[in-house]
Parts: sequence; C-alpha cells; structure tokens
Amino acid sequence: MFWLYRNPPTQYLRYGLYLKTAPSDWKERLPHPLIFRLQKSLNPAEAIKFAEDKRLFRERMEAAGLPTIREVFTVDAAGMTRDPDGQELAPGDAAALIREGEFFSKPIDGIQGKEARLVRPGDDVEAFVADARKVIVQPRIRQHPLLHRLSPHSVNTVRIDTLRVGKAWINSAAVLKAGVGDSIVDNGSAGGVFVGIDLESGTLQAIGRQKTKFSTAVYERHPDTGVVFEDFVVPHWALLRETVTRAAEVMLPLQTLGWDVAITEDGVLLLEANHNWDPDIFEIGWGGLADTPVGRMACELHGLKPRKEAGN
Repeated sequence: MFWLYRNPPTQYLRYGLYLKTAPSDWKERLPHPLIFRLQKSLNPAEAIKFAEDKRLFRERMEAAGLPTIREVFTVDAAGMTRDPDGQELAPGDAAALIREGEFFSKPIDGIQGKEARLVRPGDDVEAFVADARKVIVQPRIRQHPLLHRLSPHSVNTVRIDTLRVGKAWINSAAVLKAGVGDSIVDNGSAGGVFVGIDLESGTLQAIGRQKTKFSTAVYERHPDTGVVFEDFVVPHWALLRETVTRAAEVMLPLQTLGWDVAITEDGVLLLEANHNWDPDIFEIGWGGLADTPVGRMACELHGLKPRKEAGN
C-alpha cells in the first residue's frame, strides 16, 4: 500500500483493512492526506467562510431559492443574539422564541456534531440563551418516516460529494449516516453507522460500518431498530442529487464539497457544505475512492499514474 500510493498507509488502520471482514476492494482505499491535498488545491481559502459559517451558508442557499433550514437565532462569541436577518434580539425575546416546541442547537462553526443539543419544552431557556456562545439555533427537523423508522433519535442524513470537472458537477460517492443508541446526531464521531448508497438508484448497499474505534462489526441491519439495509431506497433521491448540483454552482469558487442533506416527507433540506469533507465517511461506508473522479484527481495531483495505466 505504501508503494501503491507513495504515502504512509494510514488507511490500513483507519479503515480496518487488517480485519478478516475487510472489504475486497482494499487496494482502492486512499490515504486521507491525498484527498485533503486536493481539497486545499480546489477550495480557495478566502471562500471557505461560506461553508464554515452556517449562517452565511444558509443565506447563500436561501438567496438562490434552494431548500435549507432557517435559524431561529444565532449567538456570537460575545453573547450577542441576532435574528435570521441579523437584527439584535434581547435575550428575553430570544428565550421566548424557543420556549415552546423542540429546537436544535449547534456551534455555528462546529464539526462532527460536537456540542449539539436539543432544547425542549420545560428546559431553562433563559439560562441557555445567557450561557450560549457561537451557536446557531434551528427548529428541529421532522425527517421522512422511512428514515425515522431506521433510527428515531437522530436526523439521519445523506453525505454526498460534488466535484467540479470542466463545467460539470460530478458525484463520486454517497452514504446514509444513521445515529445509534439515543444519540441525537448521526455523525461517525458519535458512533453513527455509515451505509453506502448507489448513486444511480439511491438504494442502500447491503452492509453498514462504524468507525473502527467504536466497532469493527459489519451490520446488515441497524443495530438498534433492526431495519435491513439491503434494498432500502433513500426517498427523493433524484431530487437530492439535482439539488446538490444546483447548490454546488452557488458555492463557487469552492470546487469540491461534502454535503449533508436531510430528507423530509416533502423533499430535501441542505444542512451543510463541508469544504474539508472527511474521506473516512466514504471510504468506510461506501467503498474505495481511488477509482472515482475525486480519487483519480487526488492521485494525479499527488503525481500518481491512473490505476489502469499503472497496471493495478
């Protein structure tokens, strides 16, 4: 693996390639630094704020008429509370907005679902607003019934990439992320299960996996609900792919993004665009990226010949 990719074979451990249950396409699993180098080359530093800042991202999607979720309010690093239009809100007024119903709070520039929490009726919302810093508060999403049945405690989202090739947008891989246990997030860092999605049909692959630090098991069904992955079709799949393609155009000059997309009964919602998307999610859940558009571009940038020319 070292000679194949001219890089320390970190993927051997990261993706459990030492296991008897290791995937047969182990040679296709790329060292993650190759992908990170490609991301850095294709995503200008001055534009990444539109992906990192969730409020700026929402504003850009909304201006383009794309489906996203409007926040109730944000709280900045100094504790200043503002409504979606940027107008200052008194703390008491902000607290009143979230006293009834369920809301989802997360760091405005956070990653991996860290520090996310639910705000429910009966919570001390005044104390929450007073203590909050650099957070965005949104209505809790009601996901599609099929995804709720799969894992009811978290909003189970699709991660799909977009890559600019010439004037076209290409998808290389997609996974469904499903929460485990009573976790309110589906992130791999919280033990979520990744299941690959067929790009053409939206059908799940037969097995799912977690990051190896949580488990090396191979799952044919969700470990909590027992829902079988094989033949499960992700709702609104054609609409989802069409929507992320339109959204990718709006996010130029960023040219490679990993999108988190929620699915409701009525359609899809664009939650985030990650400029430094985690290749582990695809490499673990979907399959090796080496022979995909993004993988081939990463290898070429690293000075590696296309795999077929190299005789692999």
